[in-house]
Amino acid sequence: LVEFRRQAALQGWDESRIAEAHDKLELRFWLKLTHASELEHTLEEVSDPKSPRYGHYLSKEQVNSMVAPTPEHILAVKEALHGLKLNESNQGGV
Repeated sequence: LVEFRRQAALQGWDESRIAEAHDKLELRFWLKLTHASELEHTLEEVSDPKSPRYGHYLSKEQVNSMVAPTPEHILAVKEALHGLKLNESNQGGV
């Protein structure tokens, strides 16, 4: 908690009050990219004129699919939050 407060202060946040029971918070979690080395290799290939994959660029959907978190990673977050009164949304998520 001390490190969190220190980092928050460095980013310009200040603690003004304790949240009320009726206050709503929006929490977003970013998970580590999967297959980052595979993505890097693919990007190198499509950018290399000597590669047979040269110019065969990936769509945004293909990149998202390649680096999406695994079901296990998503489950770990859900289990960590289990029992809390939360509404789940995947808005803007992969």
